[in-house]
Amino acid sequence: MSSKSKSSSDAKRVTIYDVAREAGVAPSTVSRTFSRPGRVNAETAARVRKVAEKIGYRAATVSFTSAQSTQLIAVAVPDIANPTYAETIKGIRREALAAGYSTILLDATEIDDQNSETLERSMGLAEGLILVSPRLPDAAIQAMAKQRPVVTLNREVPGVPAVISDARQGVQEMVAHLYDLGHRSLTFLPGPVHSYDDAQRWQALLEQCSRRKMAIRRTPPRRPTVAGGAAAAREWMQRRTSAVIAHNDLMAMGFMIAVKSVGIDVPRDVSVVGTDNIFMSALVTPALTTVTASRRTQGSLAFSQLLEQLRHQHRDIGHLTTTVQMKLVERESTDRVHSLRR
Repeated sequence: MSSKSKSSSDAKRVTIYDVAREAGVAPSTVSRTFSRPGRVNAETAARVRKVAEKIGYRAATVSFTSAQSTQLIAVAVPDIANPTYAETIKGIRREALAAGYSTILLDATEIDDQNSETLERSMGLAEGLILVSPRLPDAAIQAMAKQRPVVTLNREVPGVPAVISDARQGVQEMVAHLYDLGHRSLTFLPGPVHSYDDAQRWQALLEQCSRRKMAIRRTPPRRPTVAGGAAAAREWMQRRTSAVIAHNDLMAMGFMIAVKSVGIDVPRDVSVVGTDNIFMSALVTPALTTVTASRRTQGSLAFSQLLEQLRHQHRDIGHLTTTVQMKLVERESTDRVHSLRR
């Protein structure tokens, strides 16, 4: 690799947090230095720019000032290819268009470095940000919220407005359904490491299973994909339970494909429950039992919270968390328990 390409690769990995650490200032100060220079002390701004140049940080080229309205909002999702987020985006866009705003869709991948840098660059373009299932640290999200109105979706961050699904209520629906079918052993297939949703679900699963005297275990974290579900299935086969709850529908589908490939029948040998009710969940065989909160409603509520901040930026409107109820969608992937086949 040439020194030129290596230098370019290194520059891409430098973020405002690196600049802030080196310059001894807050990340929000670095962001203001490049997006709103008039609001940063001249001496501090000069030091930040000098450090940024030294370590190879490149700020977004489009600036935003309080006198200039872009009528743009940024929507960041962890994986643009994941159908889970389609209805959420539709809900946001519908409300945004009605209010006269356009949306920028950001594919903030599961990789933390890319996630941070993509969001940083959007700060110079958008008046506000909606972060869908973000995996950034609380401090990073809070720093962004000091620069622009921010709403998180499916994640609570202290001091930042949020829209979340009622994970505990969703878990209660799933566990009660499986218990009523006679299941007494359960495996949870978690998604990515540090998933806020999974942390909430796991705690609720422990409580619900303890209350019903059900045995429960979990597999290691996986990517929230069909391949991730298939990998979790191989782990499950080493220590089987009569029922499985997956991080999302894609993982549940991957699990079903993997177990069926070795002669394990769903739901005769294992009942499977997903999460999200994506359109494919009704099309697979067997059709997938799942729990869902209206993604479109969540998107609409997230934009409404963002618009409230945009209209009242100089007034404290509070840091609201809106909770959306979940419901069980019962299909053919769950059935009454049968004896476990080895």
